[in-house]
Amino acid sequence: MPNVSPKWKLLVAVFLIEVLAVAIFYGYFRKEIIALYQGQESIWTGVVEILYPRFFTEKHRFSVDFFLQRGEQVLWRVVAISWIAVGIHFFWQKKEVFEKFWQANTTYHRVKFLQIFLLAGWLYESLTWYKSLLRLSQASAFYEPHLLFKYLPFPSQAFLFWSFAVLYTFWLLSFLPKYGSIFWFLASVQVIVFQAFLYGFGKLDHTYATWTYTSLLLGFLLYEAEKTKKVNLVNAWALKLMQVVVASVYLQVGLEKLFISGLQWFAPETMQTHLLSHPTALGVWIAQYPILCTSLSVLALIWQLSFVLILFFPPLKIPILLGGVLFHTFTFILMNVGGFPSYWFLVYVIWFLELKKLPESQIREV
Repeated sequence: MPNVSPKWKLLVAVFLIEVLAVAIFYGYFRKEIIALYQGQESIWTGVVEILYPRFFTEKHRFSVDFFLQRGEQVLWRVVAISWIAVGIHFFWQKKEVFEKFWQANTTYHRVKFLQIFLLAGWLYESLTWYKSLLRLSQASAFYEPHLLFKYLPFPSQAFLFWSFAVLYTFWLLSFLPKYGSIFWFLASVQVIVFQAFLYGFGKLDHTYATWTYTSLLLGFLLYEAEKTKKVNLVNAWALKLMQVVVASVYLQVGLEKLFISGLQWFAPETMQTHLLSHPTALGVWIAQYPILCTSLSVLALIWQLSFVLILFFPPLKIPILLGGVLFHTFTFILMNVGGFPSYWFLVYVIWFLELKKLPESQIREV
């Protein structure tokens, strides 16, 4: 194909790979799912035990169609993500656009403000986590960890005490003018480990999702701050990456609704189920009116899918972020889910720490 541009070669290659993947799924993996469901031997048993350990319990509760549908959801999710990745690849190939997008700056003091802001949240939560983990250590018989944590025992109370002591030490050392970013990274990894222990009892919680991602990426921003003087500007590419990650999370959440529920998401029964599963006075009242339920479903999906626009159209920042505050606030009011104030909208502070334009007098200093 000598006369075909690399762009078209990539598009054709991705298309052919996806056609092959779809054919393999419907021609082979559907049969394997049915075999596993029926208790027959399969070379994929070990893989399923690692990636989807609940399958062997849930197959006694759901029909095989449920698991076939879940498999299709994974397949089409990968297809959608691959095309999004191709689009991003072509976007980044435009060097001037790429450089302009990541050209961001902030001040040393704003970086430290963000560090203190995130740390305040973790300090507050760590006190609750410590008490919860101490209680859970007495119920370790019900501990069902996933992935690598399957090979680790639930920590003892003594181990928890010293682990939290180390965590607080890391946080304190993260304010060192040099190498503080390393200690922040270590503390962030430890926070993720504690969350893994908390979620090893059959209940996952996404309360801290964006707060955790932002905290982990702050280590890179602290590293950039360590390379500059306090009076100079800080290269804030990591701050931009935080924004990309948060926006991507909302986009994924919106796509999940479409992939899992399809058009059924817009049916009033879907929102009614959510409202009645977590009943509050106002939520139960709204559940009586199908038009209100459908409207809430439509508005939630539109907002989540459009959140990514904040990365490319700065004037939309205020209405999109305001929509986020309202979304998470009403989720708490209507279903008592997420807490208030929500860490999901508190993290929006990252959109107010970037400097719009680098002053000419400081270009050489950064």
